[in-house]
Amino acid sequence: MAVGQAERGYAIARAQYREGIGSQLEITDAEVALRQSEFNYAEAVYDYLVARARLDQAMGVVPEVDENSRVAMSGESRDR
Repeated sequence: MAVGQAERGYAIARAQYREGIGSQLEITDAEVALRQSEFNYAEAVYDYLVARARLDQAMGVVPEVDENSRVAMSGESRDR
């Protein structure tokens, strides 16, 4: 959601600049906000995956890789 809002803000800043009612600084600020938002999202995904791996390890759950190179958790149905 935050990434989408930052993308919209960047698009608006670019459109305003093209129309002569915005500045290059506004575009730069909007792009910095977009990149920071993307970084924050990637960091959150990483943190989730690390936490999930630690939980799985603590519970003794070992991920399996099926024939389609898709990671399946032990106990999950393989009929997806």
